[in-house]
Amino acid sequence: RANEALGLPGTPAAAVAALMDKAALRARSNALHTVRPVSFVRCGRAALIPFLAALIGFPCVVKPRAGVLGEGVRLLAGPAGAEAAVREYPQVTDLLVEEYLEGPELAVEALSRGGRHRVLGWARRIPGPGAAALTATGHELPVALPAEAAAAVRDLVRGVLDLAGHRDGPSHTELVLTPYGPRLIEAHAHPGAEELLALLRLGHGTDVLALALAAGLGLPEPVRHPRAAHAGLRYVDFPPGT
Repeated sequence: RANEALGLPGTPAAAVAALMDKAALRARSNALHTVRPVSFVRCGRAALIPFLAALIGFPCVVKPRAGVLGEGVRLLAGPAGAEAAVREYPQVTDLLVEEYLEGPELAVEALSRGGRHRVLGWARRIPGPGAAALTATGHELPVALPAEAAAAVRDLVRGVLDLAGHRDGPSHTELVLTPYGPRLIEAHAHPGAEELLALLRLGHGTDVLALALAAGLGLPEPVRHPRAAHAGLRYVDFPPGT
């Protein structure tokens, strides 16, 4: 909003809000798919989670309509998990229940300028085991995809950013490579976590922040220097007090 008030370039506040509204973004991204859109339903009361989860089918995912960094996102494996979720969201009145997307997961970094979206690269997201599948335990690259699949990933990212009205600056999109093609998890009007950007610098020689700064200031792009054939990271989760 400050950028708009001062007449400075940048992503409109409405685009940021559109990317944060997970229900609206899901509905919009479904319009990009002629085959198998993602099943979802809005939930106005936590008490309705078991009914709506059964309607969508297990496994499914419940999450707040608005949020970032996976806050409040839960994987429901069955009716028992749905009943437990009722107690986890007592004060939340705007939830989203959607089908669980199965397949390899990608984290995609892109840079937009004047409404043109350039996909800079992606890394494979390594999920946790079982009920922790929604929590990343690491990332790695490169991710070799067939030409058709890679084109579909780029098309989905560009389509989602277009629908949200994202015009300038970096973005971070998470998606799943389902048997029916890539499907959106969520997207944000900011770059991924620093460790993910470090992977792109190491593996692709792509400095997302330097590119974004150069684009914003009208400077020449920094030279790309690939430095590693493979790059990866793992997160270690220690018990409290360790």
